[in-house]
Amino acid sequence: MCRISITTKVLSSTQTLVTLNKSATGGMAPRGSSFPGLWKYPSNRDIWAKSSLSWLEGRRKDDGAHGLWRIHDHLYDFSTFVDSHPGGADWLQLTKGTDITEAFEVHHLTSLPRAMLDKYKVRPTSERRNSPYTFLPDGFYNTFKTRVLQKFSTSQLKGPSAESKLVTDSLFSAFVVCTLISAYKSSIDFAMLAGVLLAFTVCAAHNFVHMRNEWRRNYVNLSMLSAKHFRIYHTLSHHLYPNSVLDLEVSLLEPWLPWLPRPEKNVLERYVSWLISPIVYTLMFPSEFARRVISHGPDLNDLSALLVPAAMGLVSPASLYLWPVMILTASFVYSLTSINAGHHHPEVVHDGDAARKDRDWGLAQVDCVIDRGDLIGVSVSTDGAISSSGSWWHFVLVLCNFGHHTLHHLMPTVDHFRLRQMYPILEQTLADFGIRYRVDGAIPLVSSQFQQLARNEPNPLPPEEREKKMM
Repeated sequence: MCRISITTKVLSSTQTLVTLNKSATGGMAPRGSSFPGLWKYPSNRDIWAKSSLSWLEGRRKDDGAHGLWRIHDHLYDFSTFVDSHPGGADWLQLTKGTDITEAFEVHHLTSLPRAMLDKYKVRPTSERRNSPYTFLPDGFYNTFKTRVLQKFSTSQLKGPSAESKLVTDSLFSAFVVCTLISAYKSSIDFAMLAGVLLAFTVCAAHNFVHMRNEWRRNYVNLSMLSAKHFRIYHTLSHHLYPNSVLDLEVSLLEPWLPWLPRPEKNVLERYVSWLISPIVYTLMFPSEFARRVISHGPDLNDLSALLVPAAMGLVSPASLYLWPVMILTASFVYSLTSINAGHHHPEVVHDGDAARKDRDWGLAQVDCVIDRGDLIGVSVSTDGAISSSGSWWHFVLVLCNFGHHTLHHLMPTVDHFRLRQMYPILEQTLADFGIRYRVDGAIPLVSSQFQQLARNEPNPLPPEEREKKMM
C-alpha cells in the first residue's frame, strides 16, 4: 500500500506540472518534468525539425536572459569579452541569450573567472531560473571540486594530456591507412575496419570537444557529425542536464528510442524500439548530417566530411561506393558505444522518476550514470572502496568507450587520462554524502538499456530512499 501511495503522489505531482506547463505555454506542452525546479517545459523540445540550434533558441525563450548571459540571478554582458575568452569564442557566441549557470560553474574550476564577473555585470533578475540544479558551497559538487583543486595543480586540470593525444592521433592514423587501403583494393573488409576506427576516433576526439579550442576536436567532422553542434547537444545539453527533458541527446532520438518513463508510453513504443534500434544506430551519422544541412544549411564542419570520399576518389574513383559502407559501420559502432554508456538503465534516474530532494548538480550526475567497470578496469568492493587499473590497454578502452563516465560528468573539461587519479577523491566524497558508486558490465548495460526503453512506470522512490533500502 505504501508503494502505491507513493506512486500515486509522484504521478499526481507530474500531472500538476503538466497542467502548469500547459498554462505557461498556451496549452501546447503535452508533458511536464519530475525534476524539482524545472518549472517550464522546454520550448521547441517536441517540434518536428528539432536540432541543436532550435534547442538554443528554445533556451533563449525560456531562460530570462534578455539577450545577455545569465549566471544564477544576475545578467552579464560579455560582448566585449567573447573574442578574448580563453576557452574560445564559440562557447559565448553559442550561449548568448541563455542561462549559462551550469556551464559557468562546471567549466571553470578556478576562482579567477568568478573574480572577473563584476566587470561585466549588468543587473540582477527577478525571474526564477528554469533549472532544477544548485551549487551550494557545502554541497556535493563543490565539496568534490574543492578537494580536486587541493590535490591537483591548475596546469594538470587544463588542456589535453600527451597520452590522450597519442592514442587519438594513432586511431586517426590507423583510420586513414585503412581508408586508403580500402580504396586501393576496393575492399569492403578494410572499409568496415576503417569505419570501426573512425567510430573510435570520434569517441576519443570527444575528449577534446569539451576543452578550450584544440584542433583534434575536428576529427569528429569526418564522421558527418559536427564538432560545433556536438558542443551544443552533448556538452551544453546532455552533460549539463542529463536524462532530463532538457537533454537534447534524449529528445533527438524520440520517438524511435523513448527512454523517459512515461505512463502513456504504449506497447508499440516500448518494444518496437528494440527492433529498430540497430537501424537507428546505423543511420545516426547520415541522419544527423541531413538534419543539420536541411535545417541550417551546410558550413565548413559539414564540408569536412567530404574530405574522406575525396581522398578515396583520388586513389580510385571506382571505390567511392565504399564510403557509405564506412560511414554506416562507424555510425553503428559509435551509437552502440555511446547509447549504452551507462545512462539508460532502470535504476538510473530519468525525468519522470521521483527526483532526489537535494538538487545539487553533482548528485544529479551521479544519479544518472552507471560505469562500465569491466571496460575501464574499475571495480568497487563491498565496503565502497574504488580501485582502478592504470594499464595502457584500459586507458585506450577509456578513450574509445566514454570511460570514467561518472568522473567525466563531474569534471567534463579535464582530460580523460587524469580522471583515473580522482577516484580516491570521488570515493571519499561519495562516502561523506552516503552515496554508492555504481558499476556494471558492458553487456548487462546493453540489455538494461532495452529494459529502460520498455519501462513506462516511473520509479516512485527518490535515489536517497532507494540507497537506504539497499544498505
